Amino acid sequence: MKKGIAIILCLCMLLSVLPLCTGAAENTASVNFTSAYCAGKNLYTFVDASDLSRNDIYKTKVGIYVNSFNYGKQNLVNRVAQTDTRVCYMLLIDLSTSMAKYRSAIKAFADSLVQETANDYSIQIASLGEEFSLVAENLADAASVGRAVDNLQYTQQRTDIVSGIEGAVNHLMSQSRKNGDLVNLVLVTDGIEYSSSSNQNQADKIQAIIDETPEIVVHSLCFGSFDQIVADVLSRATGKSLYAASASSAAQAGEGVADFINNTYRLDCGVSISANARNFDVDYHIATAGEKYDKIISLKNVVNFDVQENTGQKTKPSEAQSEQETTEKETKEQPQTSETTKEEEPEKKVLTKGQKIAIIGACAAAALLAVIITLIVIRRKKLAVANSLPLSLEIISGEMKKSNYLLKDTLEIGNAPKADISLAESGVLIRAVITRREGEVYIENLSEETKVSINGMKIYSENPLRDGDTVRIGNTEFIVHFHQ
Repeated sequence: MKKGIAIILCLCMLLSVLPLCTGAAENTASVNFTSAYCAGKNLYTFVDASDLSRNDIYKTKVGIYVNSFNYGKQNLVNRVAQTDTRVCYMLLIDLSTSMAKYRSAIKAFADSLVQETANDYSIQIASLGEEFSLVAENLADAASVGRAVDNLQYTQQRTDIVSGIEGAVNHLMSQSRKNGDLVNLVLVTDGIEYSSSSNQNQADKIQAIIDETPEIVVHSLCFGSFDQIVADVLSRATGKSLYAASASSAAQAGEGVADFINNTYRLDCGVSISANARNFDVDYHIATAGEKYDKIISLKNVVNFDVQENTGQKTKPSEAQSEQETTEKETKEQPQTSETTKEEEPEKKVLTKGQKIAIIGACAAAALLAVIITLIVIRRKKLAVANSLPLSLEIISGEMKKSNYLLKDTLEIGNAPKADISLAESGVLIRAVITRREGEVYIENLSEETKVSINGMKIYSENPLRDGDTVRIGNTEFIVHFHQ
């Protein structure tokens, strides 16, 4: 009984420090938002979860809050490559004279990008130099993209990255888009500036453009080296920040950008936004089971494409916020009066002595039940340990989450989400089972696609497993040790 009470007290203490743990996890969260916008009363959000393991992705839920209203939680289940998302690219290419020597590398990058993009795509090519200029648009096949890149003339005498990015963003924002489109801006340059602005001033302007345009994913490919201040800003953009020195590395960069897009996750959420608000804010709460990751990310100035802008510029956040607040105030005035009345009614109710005793009794009974359940669980765990065979797996190659296990009856091993011994394998399904029966231990292959061997010999049915045996399953190899 004392042990049960002690356990309950420990749990209470753990719950009391949970907010602190959540704050610590916030710094290690590996989920980032690449793009978000509203169209047709739907909020489209694109999420980069490339740093999460497959198991963590399955367990991750994203809560969506618009103007503090909770629209529920969603799982990360729809990768862009598995949806009808149209991927839109604008290649903003530096056409200064210093870029002419990278002509073949730029072609290799563009070819790789379109070949590796899994979805339907649309390409625009624009020039970066003395001023922003649209070179080609509505390119939807590799041949037309290749011809457009081949025809580029590297004659610009001045490079202004800020004005180029600003012009590209304004052009992309002026275009209509289909619901669910993922719009990407890819800056291609050698990092050599011919601008009178200071590097810090340029970096601040680029950062402001990126922050104010969450509906566009910004990537960069540099054939030289940016000033460190500018490089730091571009590395914090929502897309890929890559470097290349040759045609082969440029092709790898194109594949990297396409792979990033293919494996981005898409969330669709129906929302209700003020009819007059061109821009609004969204808060996302990302939480993984076990609270390995727990983070809140806020996106400012998310655009609502249902609202037309008359000036050609985005509505200022302050103006949008004011419009939203006015609309919300008008719609909430009457319900607030009703809620106030409802809140006043409970204050008139006073619990009788009998009701108080009943509540205290119910709480005491619940606490007693919790203690009994805790003691039962502890006893069962002790019995399970006493009747189990401890074993450890000494890893030779490959990865698994842990190496020490208790074998009672069976342990499934493989890359299935519910496997007892989880292997970091991808591709084919890997399943095998270790069984303990009448004092002996056996291993059996459960999948035709799985290759299992003991001490170098392949097995095709149940085989005895002994202390010191070397087992290979897929690409993972380990030595089994029994501890009697």
